[in-house]
Order: sequence, then C-alpha cells, then structure tokens
Amino acid sequence: MIRLPGSALDASRGEAGAPIDQSLQNLRRTALLCALGPLFTGFCILALYWMTLWFILAMAGLITIYLGVGLCFVGIIVLLQFFHRARRVGLPRKERNRTVIVCLALLLFNFPAAAGMAWLGAAAFEQCIVDVHNASDRPLQHVELAGCGCEAKLGTIAPGATERWRFWTQREGGLALSTDGFATSSEIAGYVSPGVGCHFTVTVGADGEIDVETKYN
Repeated sequence: MIRLPGSALDASRGEAGAPIDQSLQNLRRTALLCALGPLFTGFCILALYWMTLWFILAMAGLITIYLGVGLCFVGIIVLLQFFHRARRVGLPRKERNRTVIVCLALLLFNFPAAAGMAWLGAAAFEQCIVDVHNASDRPLQHVELAGCGCEAKLGTIAPGATERWRFWTQREGGLALSTDGFATSSEIAGYVSPGVGCHFTVTVGADGEIDVETKYN
C-alpha cells in the first residue's frame, strides 16, 4: 500500500492513531487533576473551617497541603511525559505549548495558594468570637463590647435575638460588656491572650444577670 507524504502526526497514527490521541488526553487530564484537585479540596476545607472551627478540618487542611505538594510534583512529571509524547506524535506546537503553559501555571499556583490558605486558617484559629444573646423580654440598648485593644458597638439587640462580634486581640487583657437595657456592665473574661482563639457565648437573662460560656479553639 502506497502512502502519500504527510505530517509526522499523520504518519505516526495509522491504525494506532486513536490510542495515541487518547493517551495524550489522559496525560493532560491527569496533570489538570493534580493541579485543580488540591486547590478545590483546600478551598472547601478552608471555607468549612471558617464556618465551624472544627479541629478535624484543621488537620484535614494540613494533610491536604502535604498531599497537594506531592501531587504537584506528580503533575509536573505527567506534564513532561505529555510534552515528549506530543512531540513524538507531531502535535502542533501551539497546542502543545499552550497545554504545557496552562497546566504548569496551575500546578505552580498551588504553592502560593497553599501558603495563603494556611495563613487564612491560622487567622481563623486565632480569632475571638462573642455571641450576645438577649434572653430577656425587653431590648438591650447601646450594647458595647471592649477589651484587648478592640471595641465594638452592637447597637440594639431585640428580645430573643443574638448578635455576633468577631475580632483579633491586639494585646492581652480583659473583655467587658456594657448595655443600657438593664444598666448592666459586666466582665466577660478577665484575661484573653493574643493568638489564642476563643468563643464567648454571653446570655443576658430576664433580670439582667449575665451568663458566660467560654470555649477555646
């Protein structure tokens, strides 16, 4: 059988053309999966951790960082295989280079992304949260929180409502709540240390008494 001269890709395909194309596609998808998998997983874990502050999610995020670094190196190896195979079968240079550049950029982006997510995770761990719940039958007027170099004005809290304040301690010290609803001023915490996350649930009762539940991250 006489074959007319053609491109290197046409000459190399023959009956095995489809498997070669499929092999390139598999290598490209694997490289993209190594790049996008850790990014998507890390983002989901970080978002859930900010909402829940569950310790198990912090551990899962740390494991994802280590696995992501390993997958990035695997993705680079796969990408090198794609490059050499694409050259061998004669894949157009423009398409070959575009695939390599995009995949490599995504793979390398995992490193600054991992650093950023780790920083945001640490920030979530170190934040302090104060929930003020009005369990009385009258509104709390001019509710204010102050301490540790921070202050917040929560305004009016209706009966049965809850207001939340998130903050990062600027210095060590106590934390106090004041409100005009019962002419109440009370210390929530005698000492809060910078860098230690905590969650205070403050309940103002019917007679103005204040109950504080404290949890540490």
